[in-house]
Amino acid sequence: MIRLVPSWVENYDEFWISIRRRNLWFIQLRYLAVLMLILFFSFSDYFIEFTLDIKQIEGIYFTAGIILLYNVLIHYFRGYVGTVPGSFNSLHLSFIQTILDLVSVIFLIYFTGIIYSPFLTFVIFQLIIGSLILPGRVIISIAFILNVIIISLLFMQHYGEVESHIIRGIYEEGISPTFNFTLMTAITLSFINFVSVLLTNTIARRLYQREKELKETLSKLNETEVAKQKYIMGVVHELKSPISAVQSLLDLILGGYVGKIDPEMRKKIERAKVRTEESIQMINNVLRISKIRLLSSTSNEFVNMNEIIENQISKQEDSASAKKIKVSFSEKRDSDRLVSGDYVLIELVISNLLNNAIKYGKNGGRVIIESSEEKGAYFLSIMDDGIGIPKDDQSKIFKQFFRSKSGSSYGVEGTGLGLSVVKEILDRLGGEIDFESPSRIGDDQFPGTEFKIRLNFGDETLIPHKDDKVFMGREI
Repeated sequence: MIRLVPSWVENYDEFWISIRRRNLWFIQLRYLAVLMLILFFSFSDYFIEFTLDIKQIEGIYFTAGIILLYNVLIHYFRGYVGTVPGSFNSLHLSFIQTILDLVSVIFLIYFTGIIYSPFLTFVIFQLIIGSLILPGRVIISIAFILNVIIISLLFMQHYGEVESHIIRGIYEEGISPTFNFTLMTAITLSFINFVSVLLTNTIARRLYQREKELKETLSKLNETEVAKQKYIMGVVHELKSPISAVQSLLDLILGGYVGKIDPEMRKKIERAKVRTEESIQMINNVLRISKIRLLSSTSNEFVNMNEIIENQISKQEDSASAKKIKVSFSEKRDSDRLVSGDYVLIELVISNLLNNAIKYGKNGGRVIIESSEEKGAYFLSIMDDGIGIPKDDQSKIFKQFFRSKSGSSYGVEGTGLGLSVVKEILDRLGGEIDFESPSRIGDDQFPGTEFKIRLNFGDETLIPHKDDKVFMGREI
């Protein structure tokens, strides 16, 4: 069996995918070519005054029938042809298609006048197609043999060795090409064939090689990213231990275990404790980001959103009470359809958004959570009447480590990681996030922000809501 597979593509999957795709494209193109060929010679005599003799009609329609026959067979057997380099594969199928197409074109050229044929330049088109797929040595060999055949036909026609089936009405009768014209046609056609093959094949090969190099580079970058995330996780996790130890010591001091402390000193220690909590939160966010990026997939389970929301409201009750913020949850759906996704990741999304709403909310303000069902998807809005997001910062809030100037000026500390984590999680889960600032409950002084997330429903349902929904409107 002819070896057609270059060594550099034997294990290159993208190459084989491309070959299979192009084989199918050429099959579809061939159906169109047969249809156009039949229509042209069947109806164009009504628009263009030319006539065909009986041999031309038989030869052209016979050629069209053969093309259709082998195209149907190739189309059928294409599904059974694999991509194993050592056996009959898609590249061999491309080789067979190229040979059959060129033979068909030669027959078509012969029955339409050879040097007079309007289809003489079709050989260039066929060779270019072959050059996109076949190795250089193979397509150059095919081009050489094809040129020999066409040149032979041209000179055999000139010396009367073969019959000239001229399409009457396209050329005037009695005019024959000279030897010099035949020679120039042969030279020009051969030159164009070889140049077209060399250029096309060289470009195609370089594109394949460049694509392979880019894929290998991307693979190395992914490996580097994995190594980097593992390194970050290791370093950050080590940082967490001494900070947790410091936080424990501060708790002991604030608990009075080391003696009484004056109010001013207590404020300083409480502020230090807040900073350690923020540091641990930042470390946890970095660890979560690294874990998300290291995971090749997330778990796909059915999630009760009401359960997550209520749990998060309870967990952040102290933070809301400290700022006298009222948090309410309003359910706008008729039944508790389950959301499809990863429970832990969805919980992290709600935790971050609710934490931000409280942290950037005004003292004595409100945080309203509303769930709804729109267009077959689950939507959740978390809105506040806090400081809002300036217009200049709105395009950047999902970037890692970005912090809005309004947050800093308002005296709110943060890491700039929360929203980037939320965005990354929702992208991974096939969800979406959007926001508006000012929010629906904001005012001129405190415009507030409203985040709205979309998640997909699962196939299962819970028991419909109870008529009594007091728990959904509870305030903190």
